[in-house]
Amino acid sequence: MLEKEMQTLIWNYPEILLGQPLKQFAWELSSQVGRADLVFEDKAGDLLVVEVKLGKLPRGAIEQVEDYFGILKLKYPDKAVELMVVANQIPQERRLSLDRRDIEAREISGLTFRKLAKEVGFVFESESNSPKNNFPDGFEPEETPIEHCII
Repeated sequence: MLEKEMQTLIWNYPEILLGQPLKQFAWELSSQVGRADLVFEDKAGDLLVVEVKLGKLPRGAIEQVEDYFGILKLKYPDKAVELMVVANQIPQERRLSLDRRDIEAREISGLTFRKLAKEVGFVFESESNSPKNNFPDGFEPEETPIEHCII
């Protein structure tokens, strides 16, 4: 499973994975400081930035998602912006830092992603011999910059 595959499932099924009815707003919204993975709009019109990390949430993810707050506020100054990180594992000390900064933390296991994928017929291209495009119609994301990769 790749991060972009996790992103695709969250993008297409936010109500199931995030527990909220959300409207798709922007995928990989770019700026000079980076690219916000997913941006949704809730029923009140507020924006939710979702940063997705495969595996354990790394140290720099908190600062990264805070930068994305700035991106959205500059671009949409009249909208409220909330922040969320999603990872397979979120260590307790990072969870405390997220809470202190009012950033929502969602730990979603690989098993949960796999169960949903099976239910909806999603193919993990990274694990398949026959590639299938699982991205939204007409969308093909750019390669993730190396600074966003977990090594």
